[in-house]
Amino acid sequence: MKVQRICENCGKTFETYQSEVKRDGGRFCGRQCGYASRRGVTRDKPRVQRVCEYCAKSFEALPSEVKRGSGRFCCRQCGYDGQKVNVETRFWNHVRIVEECGDECWDWLAYCYPNGYGSFNSDESGYAHRFAWKLASGSIPKGYDVHHACLNKRCQNAKHLELKTRKEHQALENPLVIANLAKTHCPKGHPYDETNTYWWRGGRKCRACAKVSQQELRARRQSK
Repeated sequence: MKVQRICENCGKTFETYQSEVKRDGGRFCGRQCGYASRRGVTRDKPRVQRVCEYCAKSFEALPSEVKRGSGRFCCRQCGYDGQKVNVETRFWNHVRIVEECGDECWDWLAYCYPNGYGSFNSDESGYAHRFAWKLASGSIPKGYDVHHACLNKRCQNAKHLELKTRKEHQALENPLVIANLAKTHCPKGHPYDETNTYWWRGGRKCRACAKVSQQELRARRQSK
């Protein structure tokens, strides 16, 4: 059996079961009013008029909410849509831009994952540098990763970002691969230039050393 009750927080009339009233329940019209009452937020507290930043609708908000930067949107949906509209501004607020036309790294100032990459929740991957690439160069093809040519994972400067296949990117992330790519000559002293270098199974090979190795192998076979 249900009885009429008056919410202790907002003063609204609602129905609740008599059994809830007997066990000291049925005091609030909903869960939100119950939470607000526990926090000491009541409808009797003064409120200020605000205009929603997304839909321009007028609404009321608590002064404490406005003071801490809230009270910008009339509802949760407008807040979600408003954040999407201002996503680019929100992104650049977390980037330290040294010089717009310079070649310095633009470090990510917000949270970074344990692997060193910046976190930004407006991109489906959750990575800030992927969002920076999309702002500068458009979409990322399937099967490609965004690689930091500067090797600074916090950097958001589009000049330092380049597309690599997943296999190439994983190889470049390996410290041993990075150290080997920094070498300019093979162990025998031959230069790693365009004419003397070829790639085999993901690694650089010296043509001069390969030629000597083939000659030695041919000589051993002929001597048998």
